[in-house]
Amino acid sequence: MSIQPYKLGRHDRVTIDGMHFQPAGRKGRVNLLRQVLNDAVLDTIIKPLSDEEFTHLNASKLIRIEEGYYSLAYQLLRKRAEGTDLSDLSDLTDEQLRTIAWKVEWCTRFRHAQKGLAGHEVRRNKTLACPLKSGPP
Repeated sequence: MSIQPYKLGRHDRVTIDGMHFQPAGRKGRVNLLRQVLNDAVLDTIIKPLSDEEFTHLNASKLIRIEEGYYSLAYQLLRKRAEGTDLSDLSDLTDEQLRTIAWKVEWCTRFRHAQKGLAGHEVRRNKTLACPLKSGPP
């Protein structure tokens, strides 16, 4: 099994053994993760996650990465999907409402398309370049 560096985004949520973490940076070959408890980031608890450990956890499906989970846009979409967002949209025109509706629909479809068969997130490794084949097959 090849060990490849994996870069986490600052708004990603990493779940390991039911505990949630938010990336806090990277030092060398180690991602630094801050623990999140009840939607509050604990600055005092930092877990190092080496590339080797990540590769092992990913191969055994013991790690889950939800890209952009802590971003503001994703939080707003999640609240709207749960029905807890009580925004008043009555002052918008029909065209604006249709635009919002199709954007929410496509964002929701995109998030569902990222999920793997067993409910694990599928995230392509951004550090690997896929070489293009040249010539006839």
